[in-house]
Amino acid sequence: MDITTFETFASHRILQTTIELDGATYPSLPVKLPPLFCLAVAESGINLFELIPLTTRKKQDKLAMFSYRDIEKIVISPIKKLTSVVFALGDRLNLDIILHLTDGRQFHFECEDMSMLVQLAASLASHQVTLIDRFGLIQSYQDATSTKEAYQFLLEKFSGVSDAQQLVNLRIGQVEE
Repeated sequence: MDITTFETFASHRILQTTIELDGATYPSLPVKLPPLFCLAVAESGINLFELIPLTTRKKQDKLAMFSYRDIEKIVISPIKKLTSVVFALGDRLNLDIILHLTDGRQFHFECEDMSMLVQLAASLASHQVTLIDRFGLIQSYQDATSTKEAYQFLLEKFSGVSDAQQLVNLRIGQVEE
């Protein structure tokens, strides 16, 4: 896929992704949907890689690179997704990431893991990238004694905060409305 094909494909789609940060990949094993892309946080910017289908391995050549000076802001929030647990429906929170570029383009990603948020926020701050976190995800992870505790806390307060902040709190598909 070339960048033009990607931009056409990505318009109005929410793209399943992994996040690579400091040599680790999040999630290491996706649960619900196989990711299509990897956002690799690097010193020069955020590199976008296609993933080999049904794996979390990156293709050798990067598809695009978003330099930090070209990123206007990154907006993060949790999003509730339905999942099946044995014979019943359950739900889980995924990380919603909207990358706003200075040229007006934006790309919408979704990651099944948010345990890297404190690291991600620190990395982006060191490059003067504006990170908007209306839900307080980063603070929740900083205050928690474990990733599991932070996730549980977020799950419990999710509905109240999403209603107060007027955030979408459930997404069924992978297409923006």
